This record gives sequence, C-alpha cells and structure tokens, in this order.
Amino acid sequence: MSTDAVLIMIGCACILSALLGILIFPNIPSIRDLRIPTMLRVFLSVFGLALLLMGIYPSVKSVFGPVATSNTKPPKDPIHVTLTTNAWQGLNNENYTDAIKYSDECIDQFEQEAFRIQKKLETNGYQLPDLESLTKEQEDEIFRHGVLNDVATCWYIKGRALEKSNNKENAMQAYREVTKFKFACTWDPNRRKFWSPSQAAADRLQALAKQ
Repeated sequence: MSTDAVLIMIGCACILSALLGILIFPNIPSIRDLRIPTMLRVFLSVFGLALLLMGIYPSVKSVFGPVATSNTKPPKDPIHVTLTTNAWQGLNNENYTDAIKYSDECIDQFEQEAFRIQKKLETNGYQLPDLESLTKEQEDEIFRHGVLNDVATCWYIKGRALEKSNNKENAMQAYREVTKFKFACTWDPNRRKFWSPSQAAADRLQALAKQ
C-alpha cells in the first residue's frame, strides 16, 4: 500500500472519529460519561484533514500539472543552436569530422530560412550596427536573427575545420559562403560580445590567397 493511501486512510479515520465524538457519541450515555474534551475533537478534525490533504495532493497535482519550482528544467535550445554548439565543440576539440558534420546538419536544415531573414533585412534597409558599442536593444535584435547567425557561423566553423585539415580549396569555398550573410553575427560567450563571421571569413580568404 502506498504512503498516499495510508495518509488518506488515517486522515479519514481521524475526521470520522472527531465527527462521531461531536455528533453521535454524545447521545450514547456510556460514551457521554467519558466527557471527551472539545479541543481534542477539534484537534482530531484538523489533524485528519491535514493528513487527508497530504494524501490527495499528488493526485491533484497530476491533474492540474506540476507546481513551478526553482528546479524546473529550462526549455531545450532550438535545434540550430544545439547543432552550432556541437560544431564549435568539435572544432575546439580538434575533432574536425564532427565539426563539419554538425555544421552541415545546421546548414542543410536552416540555410533557406537564413536567406529569407537576410533578404528581409535587406528589404527593410537594415544596417549592421557597430559591434563594439552595441546598445541592449541592438543586442536583442541581433539575437532575434538566431537562425541567420548560426548558419553563417556554421559555414565559418566548417571553413576553419577544413583549413585545419589542410583542405584549402574547400575551406575557401566555405568562407565564400559565409560572406553571403553580411548581417550575421556570432556571439562570443567568453568576451560577451558579437563578432562578424562574414568579416572573419573575408580575412581568412585574404590570408589563404597569399599562401
């Protein structure tokens, strides 16, 4: 028998005892002579009700949903964020196969959406602000371009992984793809600043062209 069931049974017994003591027992001479204190009856009622509520609480919670607490798990990151994070981990761990694999997955799934965001920004006359002196509102707007940012970042990660794998031609092609996303920004969690993957890719193209 579960703990909840035991609490419910004990609570019901206490409440029943208190009710009997108040409503029925006083009319029975042999029990009336025991003179059960009123406070004891009240205590039994309150104690029984508390146990009863403890017993039925899990059932009520299952119907109305869990109570929000500080231990509630945060929502999962969007897929493009997870893939970009995995691609970065592969690059930083010199696991270039994983870096390219996760980059390709992000690009394959979200590149068309990234192009749509880029096109909309161009149509609206958007200008990329100075990334060295962003306001809070500007940062928030850049974060809202998450898919655009992550696709461009994954092209850059792929280029770096290919370059470090001595695959110069394909690395340069990946960097050229990055430069198509001129409004994309990459967040550096260590410096807590944005940087331009398009500009970084252009710098790498210039450096590789001299080799």
